[in-house]
Amino acid sequence: MKPSRLVRLRPAQYRGFSATYRDKENYFFEWCVWVGHAVYGLAFYGDGGWIALVGQALILLSILTVTGIPATEAQALRTKGEAYRRYQATTSAFIPLPRRRDSL
Repeated sequence: MKPSRLVRLRPAQYRGFSATYRDKENYFFEWCVWVGHAVYGLAFYGDGGWIALVGQALILLSILTVTGIPATEAQALRTKGEAYRRYQATTSAFIPLPRRRDSL
């Protein structure tokens, strides 16, 4: 069976709907799931529920500064070089926003 044209295109060549937003690990929505757990804690544990927010702040700090985005970006720069640097210039690092226009 012949693979479809979409499968044969490399991600850098395909700029359809799914490529409009950040198309690598989506840390934002992962973090949103954890915030949902914190909201549950706030709703059901009364005055002590605020402690659930501490964990979410630590997860966000970890994603933004330690294990998530910095490590992923560094690896991508090592392996993909200048092409990835151009990708970084047009794509949000954490929140899935539409791509910025190329300034080139």
